[in-house]
Amino acid sequence: MILPRSPRANEPSRPSAPSPLNRAYRNGWAIALFAVLAIFAGASDLWTKHLAFTRLLDTPSLPRKVEALFGTTQPTDVTPQITRQVLQHLHITKRICFGLSFTLSTNPGVVFGIRWFPLWLVNLITVFMMLFVIGFFLFCESRHYWLHAALALLMGGAFGNLYDRLVSCVALPYLPPIRYHVRDFIDCSDLGYKWVFNLSDAWLVVGVAMILLYWVWMNRNARQTDAAKKK
Repeated sequence: MILPRSPRANEPSRPSAPSPLNRAYRNGWAIALFAVLAIFAGASDLWTKHLAFTRLLDTPSLPRKVEALFGTTQPTDVTPQITRQVLQHLHITKRICFGLSFTLSTNPGVVFGIRWFPLWLVNLITVFMMLFVIGFFLFCESRHYWLHAALALLMGGAFGNLYDRLVSCVALPYLPPIRYHVRDFIDCSDLGYKWVFNLSDAWLVVGVAMILLYWVWMNRNARQTDAAKKK
């Protein structure tokens, strides 16, 4: 008779996968936390974008500034790309406090304005990432609420930028609108960070940081468990 191989003394134990009864899709509190945080992250991003662009573009001096650039209220041969350049040239900004200003900008690409991939491919990758996040959440440990919150922030952040790439429209007086660009407005250049970003970007960074902390914590607990078993 062949006996099952016993684990070696120096072989670290591996955390077992959650049983079907301990998965998040069976935990009402986990589902509620994920849904509420994801909705909050996405809604707060879209609301702050709308508020910043509506307020800062609604100034009496803006039409005069645009007219001064072209010498007319009916410029010809102007493309949305030129409109984006005009937006950057005007540098429409409002200082909030030291280290924080609201500066209107649009991003036609992904992070840091990178445009290596066509827009349809970026949107497709984003949709697959959101589906993966939902699937990962549903089948992860039911009581790991820290991880659920991190995944919810990733979900909301991805949705906010995906929405912009699908339907956003930024209009300047007399010029064709800028469409399907991610709207950015949070400016921390006083602190040395030169990129303008939005709340979706912030939620994505926070979500990734929380997942890294969760991974560190889980590995630390696994090492402590292994050390206790060896004593």
